[in-house]
Amino acid sequence: MNENINRMPQVLLLGNGINRSFGGKSWQNLIDVINVRTDVDSKALDRHNVPFPLQAVLVTNNDIKSAMENNKAAFDGALETGEQKSALQKLLSFGFDDILTTNYTYELECAAFDCPAVSDSKLKRISESTVGKVEGQYLIHSYNRVRFGKTENRVWHIHGECRKPNSMILGHYWYANQLARMKKESDSAGDSYYRRQTEGRAPILDSWIDSFILGDVYVLGFGFDFSEIDLWWLLNRKQREKADTGKVYFYEMSGEENYEKTELLRLFGAEPADLGMKVPDKDDPLISEKYKKFYTEAIGDIERRMRMPG
Repeated sequence: MNENINRMPQVLLLGNGINRSFGGKSWQNLIDVINVRTDVDSKALDRHNVPFPLQAVLVTNNDIKSAMENNKAAFDGALETGEQKSALQKLLSFGFDDILTTNYTYELECAAFDCPAVSDSKLKRISESTVGKVEGQYLIHSYNRVRFGKTENRVWHIHGECRKPNSMILGHYWYANQLARMKKESDSAGDSYYRRQTEGRAPILDSWIDSFILGDVYVLGFGFDFSEIDLWWLLNRKQREKADTGKVYFYEMSGEENYEKTELLRLFGAEPADLGMKVPDKDDPLISEKYKKFYTEAIGDIERRMRMPG
């Protein structure tokens, strides 16, 4: 935890975009692996505008737990390329108070341990909770403590972990349950954020919800799809907090296809950061390099902002 009580907690919200751009697994890979149906073309789901969480429900016949348990070996290894590992290790070295990730897989842990896979036994050793017992579902207070060099990180898999299928948040039922628990956690905080600030005391970050509400949040590789109702709600909750809160920096290239989303994020207090880059055409021969360039510059911009005086 940052010892400067006048500085907002520094929080990274990491999606899968950075992994995909540097050669890692995509959402399509996950869907392909767990697909048990021969009548559903998983590659066509995006074209048919099926939201990401419901894609998994559809291809598993609404039995995600069994599909994940039957394919554990497919998710043992998370890092695919050296570029991917290097980018994640750089982020791990920044000294965030908390790293939140919507990814179910363990790219961050693998990068921290410099290993191709994280075993169940290692996961048990690094799993911790602010409430004593590590939760089996809805990982509100549970995280993985990982060290990279001299930097220690709390990595929160806010939508669950693939090697803990019961914890995975996929589909409307689970999203609604998650949201109910988030609201309960937020309500239980009451005016404690504001009270601690007025008393000159550092915030207590007992959950990833605390960190998101209070901190400077750097959103990288997470597209804020409209299906992510829990995080849209939390963004609204942050904006309504009585205590002073940090900013939200949303890193994504600009484009006509995301204009409305970007404007909504701006209305809810987020600061879009496109770094002067536009989404390349799908047939652009340099599309891969342009995405790598964007994420490389975004990582540099996050480092610059974090080093600015608080």
